[in-house]
Amino acid sequence: MRRIMALALFAATSATARPIAPHSGYVAMGSSFAAGPWIGQSADTPPDRCGRSAANYAHVLAHRLNLDLTDVSCSGAKAAHIVNPWDELPPQIAAVTPQTRLVTVTAGGNDLNYLGLVNAMECANRVDRDDGKRSACPAAVIPTPQDEARLSATLHTAIAQIHAAAPRARIILVQYFTLFGAGETCAKTRLSQAQIATLRTLAARLAAITARAAHDTGAELLALDTASRTHGVCSASPWVNGNNADRVRADGTFYHPNTAGMAATAQLLAQRVRQRGL
Repeated sequence: MRRIMALALFAATSATARPIAPHSGYVAMGSSFAAGPWIGQSADTPPDRCGRSAANYAHVLAHRLNLDLTDVSCSGAKAAHIVNPWDELPPQIAAVTPQTRLVTVTAGGNDLNYLGLVNAMECANRVDRDDGKRSACPAAVIPTPQDEARLSATLHTAIAQIHAAAPRARIILVQYFTLFGAGETCAKTRLSQAQIATLRTLAARLAAITARAAHDTGAELLALDTASRTHGVCSASPWVNGNNADRVRADGTFYHPNTAGMAATAQLLAQRVRQRGL
């Protein structure tokens, strides 16, 4: 009886899985949390200012599922650069065609000055070792409700345009990695508890805006912020670096994902894609 039930469950599971055609078109968009600067080898020859890694989640996923990847993610990019050019770079959406079957997007952090705020706070807490004075630091600019509304509108517009350009594509919004788990503090960050609390609040707002955009437009959401919550900077198995990034070993840059984080994200995406196919 158990064997019959097991076979029935396997059949039901198999029936719901849909195939992934080899060499399906895949476009990866977004900012540095998608590009993966300083992780392993550069994906571009010669390396350019976007800092795309050959070991970022898009490349690992494409290799695993045999997808034809066009990676247009770029360090420093805003959500607006999905649909608008950025200096010499064309809009990221220009890589999408009617043959595209999968699009992943990790964007919005730069629109809300997320990493800029981390860097400004860290800088303000750092003392110059030579003369004991603080270095000149950028202002710690906290985004306004208007900034949040602008990001929300931009994401909604971008997703609608991706749908129009590739009507058969699955669009998956990939949330940002959690940097600071609840109650965590360690030597890998110079931030105070109050500063970390501010950054957690900002990360939650970014996640909420992204989730709402996915819900409203029919895109899918990969809740990477939740999946990575126990893998923050100070955890036993971090998926992100603090101020301890090991660039010599090419394991990512400061307050960005590391090799383990990118591999874990690719695994989560592979599971999601295999459930419905392309």
